[in-house]
Amino acid sequence: MTCDNSHYPVQRSPNRRDRELSSHPCPWPGCPQRVPAHMWSCRPHWFALPRPYRAAIWAAYVPGQTVTTWTPAYEHAHNAAVAWCNRQVAR
Repeated sequence: MTCDNSHYPVQRSPNRRDRELSSHPCPWPGCPQRVPAHMWSCRPHWFALPRPYRAAIWAAYVPGQTVTTWTPAYEHAHNAAVAWCNRQVAR
């Protein structure tokens, strides 16, 4: 007796294009890292961001959102955090 698994979807490993579509560049100026879509930045830069900025981003984040579906609150939190990052780099 053989088992027929043809009705199960084939799992494939993500290729480079899939990873690029489901990720974005870290918003910290000059950072070369790509991060998953559900993350705001790479880990080191996320924890370099002061807690109030991180809290604002989390409070406004909607799971599954994309750059084209950001809420005004998320866009405001994102822009404020990026402005802070830019000030740090300019020092």
